[in-house]
Amino acid sequence: MKKILTALSIPDLLKWANIFDSYLFAACKEKIRAIDFIVNAKDDDDPSDLVVWLIFKGREIYLNTLQFPDSICEIISVITAEIPAVKSDLIDKIVDDLFFDKMAITSDADLLYRERTRYELSNEEELALLAEIKFDSEIDDHWDEGNVSVVMPKLCEKFGWKDRDVIEIDLFNFFATGKFDYIKPGQTKEWLRYNFPIKVFDSDMGNQMSIWQFGNMELHFDKDMLFMIFCDYLSDISAGRKIRLHKWILEDIDSCTLQFVIRKLNEKHLDFSLKHDQNLNSVTLMIQSSKVQLHFESLVNDDYEKITENPNDYQLGGFWLSHADYTRAW
Repeated sequence: MKKILTALSIPDLLKWANIFDSYLFAACKEKIRAIDFIVNAKDDDDPSDLVVWLIFKGREIYLNTLQFPDSICEIISVITAEIPAVKSDLIDKIVDDLFFDKMAITSDADLLYRERTRYELSNEEELALLAEIKFDSEIDDHWDEGNVSVVMPKLCEKFGWKDRDVIEIDLFNFFATGKFDYIKPGQTKEWLRYNFPIKVFDSDMGNQMSIWQFGNMELHFDKDMLFMIFCDYLSDISAGRKIRLHKWILEDIDSCTLQFVIRKLNEKHLDFSLKHDQNLNSVTLMIQSSKVQLHFESLVNDDYEKITENPNDYQLGGFWLSHADYTRAW
């Protein structure tokens, strides 16, 4: 592929890259993620590498897979299931390197961005590209470990996949009691590996600190001890495919102002205390029965200037439960 791209002029190279990206983004659908989950045991929401593989398999297979996703079982074998190492970021690197070579410069990210933008597809070109793709009518329906065999029956049968029990976690119950399934601060990584069988992304944060991430829920470790259950990505909160998260009031995160949350806690007869930080324009609320903390902050503009004056209107920005040794005195 690199040999072919090398022969292109700069305008043709950048146009090719933009067309490639359009085909890539168009195919990042729920059932394509299901294929990646079954075949490659990937429990994240980015099937880009699989889509790159589909693109390089050719137009017919790419289009057919988007129209009939389960038909991929006819072209992929269990023995060679691992998607080849044609990674989406590798394609970007090849294009970037060729651009800089042709411009006879080492690197210039701003120039590359401007030139890529010059050769973006027009609205008409983008619509024409999408018009040739016929999508499965349910290609973006949600699925999880408990029903993926209904979504992709043939592929699941080929790979011997059996639907598994999905862990149910109720965020109201977590806020009220501090129970997050069997997870609680103070446990070790070893205990969690054996008792909470969820695939996680393990990030080394330095200084013997690390974070396990599933969906956008996080477990924070000091050495090997869990000291905090944490989430500050609330706009589309999830816990991965193996956990069904019942979001309670977080189903409508835009409504979760301090005033609204206090009203909901009062309706549930939950005691709480508040701490105001005028320097940070924030309020932290601790629920007494669980010690779960909810953090509210002022909305800001593009220049990070405070635009919410009344603390009642501060927006929920995150929540956590810390080990007692890591909780500041109230």
